[in-house]
Amino acid sequence: MRLAQRSAFRRRVKKLTPSERQAVAAALQRFAADPFDATLRTHKLSGELAGKWAFSAGYDLRVVFTLEGDLATLLAVGSHDEVH
Repeated sequence: MRLAQRSAFRRRVKKLTPSERQAVAAALQRFAADPFDATLRTHKLSGELAGKWAFSAGYDLRVVFTLEGDLATLLAVGSHDEVH
């Protein structure tokens, strides 16, 4: 899986705590190897975010992305309420 990051995603990652950044980095490695790894709980979104996907990078830390073939574009990262 190839990963691309939007600038908003990169800016938001910089605002995370060091432990949250570490959790996101570990989740991204797992995601790149297998986007549908059960521990990530990857799922389609609905409503205003229809057409996008999300996976868990921690207890209340989500990554929102789009998926086109083997390219995942990372759009947002934050708590469930922040990104949904």
